[in-house]
Amino acid sequence: MNGPSPNLVPECAFGSVIHELPMKDLSSRQLSPLLATTLIVVGLVMALAAFVDMVVLPMPYTPQDREWLLGFTTQVVDRGIIPLLGLALILAGFWVTSLTTSVKRLWPTAVVILSCVLSAFYLLLIVLHVSNVSAVQDNQLEAIAERTAQAEQEIETQIDTQLGQRRTLISQLLDNPELREQAVSRGLISPEDAAVLEEFEDDPEQLETYLQGLESQAEGVRTGQQGEINDRRESQVSEIKTDALKSILRIGLGSLLLTIGYGALGWTGLKWFRRKD
Repeated sequence: MNGPSPNLVPECAFGSVIHELPMKDLSSRQLSPLLATTLIVVGLVMALAAFVDMVVLPMPYTPQDREWLLGFTTQVVDRGIIPLLGLALILAGFWVTSLTTSVKRLWPTAVVILSCVLSAFYLLLIVLHVSNVSAVQDNQLEAIAERTAQAEQEIETQIDTQLGQRRTLISQLLDNPELREQAVSRGLISPEDAAVLEEFEDDPEQLETYLQGLESQAEGVRTGQQGEINDRRESQVSEIKTDALKSILRIGLGSLLLTIGYGALGWTGLKWFRRKD
């Protein structure tokens, strides 16, 4: 009996698959180098641009200045995520390249070592930043204390001077009636004040009571102004402590996260090397 060959359809289907396989494999081989090159170039640009900012922006370098160190650590931590992403892209590019061709270990090893170094660097930055924030805070609090003491001393001097001048003037006017009359005629004191001075001359106890009243008024003014100074001091101290805490939390935690990120990237590279071995 003549009939259709039972192997005709399977052979055609198998042949179609065979023709498609080389095309897919060729497309993958062409895509891998392009993807790897893109990852490496983009990562390299990101890392170098961030490192240039970290080096150039803090100029001029004054490491002995606590304020400069505080600004330096802040800038380095704020820009730390960019080189981390850049190094991750570079390492990913080398990994994609290793899927199709052999990769020399020089550059991947350099990326892994740099990641480990940066991890240790950001770990040290935590201690450095906390120390700098504490030192700057102490200096600011000391400056506030000095300004407060100076302001209180100025108030004391001003009130004592005004009170002493008032006592001296009253004493001169009481001792010299002619001077008192001249002061009234020139409008320096009112006739009512002159009458009060005459009462003081006749009754010294009223003068003592009046002087005690002046001292009480001066004490009230002194207390009020010192209260305002203390309120400003407490407000400034609270603001400084709050800013210091925010800086420690933001930069400290950010530096800790970067330490973990760079460390994880370096560890990932080391595991990749072990697998290749």
